[in-house]
Amino acid sequence: MNNKDELLLQLYACASQPAHWAQALDQLCAETGACSAVVQTFELCTEGVRLGWQVSDSRTQRQRPLDFPQVTGEHNPRLQTHRFKRGLNRVVRDDELFDRHDPGRVTLQADLARIGLGEFMGALQPLADGRLLGIALHRPWGDPDTFDRHSEDRLAALAPHLSQACELGQQLLSARTEMQRQQQHADMLRCALIACDEQGQVQWMNHSAMLLTGAERGLSSRGGLLRAQSPGLSARLHEDIAAAARDEARAVHYTVIDNAHGSLHIALRASSVDAQGTRSVMLAVTSAQDLVNVPPDIWAKLLGLTLAEARLVAALAQGETVELHATQRGIALGTARNQLKMALAKTGTSRQADLVRVALSSAAAQVLG
Repeated sequence: MNNKDELLLQLYACASQPAHWAQALDQLCAETGACSAVVQTFELCTEGVRLGWQVSDSRTQRQRPLDFPQVTGEHNPRLQTHRFKRGLNRVVRDDELFDRHDPGRVTLQADLARIGLGEFMGALQPLADGRLLGIALHRPWGDPDTFDRHSEDRLAALAPHLSQACELGQQLLSARTEMQRQQQHADMLRCALIACDEQGQVQWMNHSAMLLTGAERGLSSRGGLLRAQSPGLSARLHEDIAAAARDEARAVHYTVIDNAHGSLHIALRASSVDAQGTRSVMLAVTSAQDLVNVPPDIWAKLLGLTLAEARLVAALAQGETVELHATQRGIALGTARNQLKMALAKTGTSRQADLVRVALSSAAAQVLG
């Protein structure tokens, strides 16, 4: 494989591994004789040019180019609109960006000389989202050699690939950010959620599922395979997963796993077929033994109760009786019963069981604190 192919591979590797940008730009410098390579995104706005993402070669990183905003920042004379548009979709030098006797060029060259940068060659590419991607190469200050035709052709050939690598990187970053955001949302749920393939290999879990399988309370995921506490229960679970995956109607299937810690109720439903022609199965797992620990002030806000009445509802939602609550709170049984009466009236229920049902069907009971 020749150096050109190697550099292209490095550029596209940067999309998924941003740390490779310095290595790729180091190689570009070596191929063209540059001592500095800076890649930046730009956005045109009413105030002028707004800078965005930026990467550079290792040497330029060590010199901290951001300490010189007149060179890499928005005050760079090359980034003034009437100049940088001249470099769109082609390789340019300063002779093509600046008019003859332009004082901006003299100022820029003096700023560049102070940080050891000389001759410039660059290119500007449009990105799909409306931004622009610029690549700026500089030779060392005082270098008697110049960028030759080979270096110019090399940069012209690489410029579109730089744009594609940048866009791929932004797409992957956006996807990762969205996945992290969705993971955080799913981690709020009290219900354990587990996604697996047709054979029961775990693909994803939310926080509640990690706690459940980590404690091995009827389910585990040793070796990445979802298992129950016995081979027989595991086999039945895998049969249920496979049946849900085969269901063309994508109906919800149900199963239960009994174990020493109590019963786990499981709802299973397959996803639609993906691009590879496969489905995943989502398992929603709940345990009747798990207590719903919602602070009284939340019940008070949601159900319109006083704090004393809300404390009683919180106790009932955790399976306590009115009598036990009165004892634990150190109040008279009649006081606790009066609180129950008021809670029933305020929630429009007539029985204690209905009050508990209202509480447990609330959003507060489904979300972790």
